[in-house]
Amino acid sequence: MLAKLKAVLDAAKQGAKYFWNTFKVYIVGAAGLLLFFEFRDFLISALVSSGKREMDDATKKDAQLGKEEDAAKAAAAAAQAAAQQELAPKPSVGDDWYEKKN
Repeated sequence: MLAKLKAVLDAAKQGAKYFWNTFKVYIVGAAGLLLFFEFRDFLISALVSSGKREMDDATKKDAQLGKEEDAAKAAAAAAQAAAQQELAPKPSVGDDWYEKKN
């Protein structure tokens, strides 16, 4: 039984050796193409996720700047209203300013 197992193992080794010697160029080429396409897919995924991260960061920054802009506009509107109130005509002092009113 052990001798038959060794014979089968030797035959398998010889077949694998023949297969490798005959087709090694094609096997290496196919492995190279497989690695190339897998690396390309990985690179595309990495670039897409990086772009998505950039978009998320830009969206957060845009929201923050929008809030700051709204606060600045509100402060400017309040300052403009105060300035308009300062420029509003004041009632003039009459000629009888020194007389006591009842």
